[in-house]
Amino acid sequence: MKPAPFKYVAPTELEQVLELLAEHGDDAKILAGGQSLGPMLNLRLVSPTVLIDINGVRELDHRSDEDAYTLGSLTRQSVLEDDPNLRNRQPLVAMTIPHIAHRPIRNRGTVGGSLVHADPAAEWGALVLALDAELSIVRHGAPTRTVEAVSFFEGWLETAVSDDELLAQIRLPFWPSATGASYRGLARRHGDFALAAVACRLSLSADGRITQPRIAMIGVSDRPVRIFEAEDIIAQQVAESGLFDDAIELAAQSITPHSDLHASAEYRRTITKVLLREALEEALIDAKRRHTQEREIPAVIPLEPATVSAPDSIVSQKRVCRISSQKTVSITVNGQPVIRDVQSQTTLVDFLRHDLQLTGTHVGCEHGVCGACTVLIDGRAQRSCTLYAVQIDGTEIRTVEGLANGETLHPLQTAFDEHKALQCGYCTPGFLMSALDLLSREASPSEYQVREALSGSLCRCTGYEPIVNAVMSVVTGKAEG
Repeated sequence: MKPAPFKYVAPTELEQVLELLAEHGDDAKILAGGQSLGPMLNLRLVSPTVLIDINGVRELDHRSDEDAYTLGSLTRQSVLEDDPNLRNRQPLVAMTIPHIAHRPIRNRGTVGGSLVHADPAAEWGALVLALDAELSIVRHGAPTRTVEAVSFFEGWLETAVSDDELLAQIRLPFWPSATGASYRGLARRHGDFALAAVACRLSLSADGRITQPRIAMIGVSDRPVRIFEAEDIIAQQVAESGLFDDAIELAAQSITPHSDLHASAEYRRTITKVLLREALEEALIDAKRRHTQEREIPAVIPLEPATVSAPDSIVSQKRVCRISSQKTVSITVNGQPVIRDVQSQTTLVDFLRHDLQLTGTHVGCEHGVCGACTVLIDGRAQRSCTLYAVQIDGTEIRTVEGLANGETLHPLQTAFDEHKALQCGYCTPGFLMSALDLLSREASPSEYQVREALSGSLCRCTGYEPIVNAVMSVVTGKAEG
């Protein structure tokens, strides 16, 4: 599973991107986080002539709350996840982000990339619908146009963004007072796309009536959907027993779920009723709590207007906007400088294994699911099978070979040995690098946090308990000094 050859270009200005799109049209693909596009390229579901890497376009990587909570399309999922003020700024986003794939995916994946890919089970589809988002779309030589979220999704993997356009930013209105929210989904395992999920919010008026209800669902149609009829039933009602019954039944009948190898359409319809009831009841409780405690909510530190903060993996100097089938990359790998010429379609995992002979990073699924290829890029765990070597110019990479200090093993490696967590060893590098990413972010993570961090890696030997125990022993050791 390797991508077909393509030419690569890394513009640094938004206008350069738009000119390239105008020139190449549907022969080009935009590369943002690449967590959806990368697997599609590797599986040859798409074979563009030109790949336009927008990760160096700083204009697209910003957050602002000047007149609304505005996200540049390059905003990384993990940047939002790590924002201590997000639960006050956008509670629904804060409670939903941890359900998006796994941390290595969130470290690279972008908000705009997820929205434009438009998987009908992707969480951001439900979020923009439930939050009445407005999406700004740009095109070369044309004024910016704004599309409301309800008009953005047009079908299976189809949006209002045409081949020569780019989603530039997402505008989320400020969170209303006395408003509660909830996200509920059911997935086969943590981080998988949900079989069905619900994102909802509702507000309470001074006299206790429900106002501005929003119900959005994913996994139940060929696109994310708003359930307007159910919202109309709930609006202006006083909270009482059985309030949501009619709305839930109407919602279940209005969706058009499909059957696949994971679940039947009828099963999805059934669990939708359960999820929607749980979500609405939780949102109502949250709204009541906020209604009575609004004044006690901690102050939110405002973001600076038009803040621009490029991800660590973006090179600071201005790049030459040149289309080429190969590139010279200059990187640091396990503390050693490396300069190599690489082909555009060479994945990072193949570059590490074949060019640098660092075979500890393993090739598994080659579409970002198994976690065997996880490495640290600028200190953040990421999948090396969905990244291309041409993207990593100027970065610092750490592989499993870089864990030990000479002959002294890293505490995680020692713990894996002591707790017999190695087994066949194929998945071990991915577990180690994911655990290292967690321990760099959390001084003393709980067992739940450890399990969540490791859930993005698959163990062929089914021996997860020793792996969890090994990581927890390191956590305990750190806590004891």
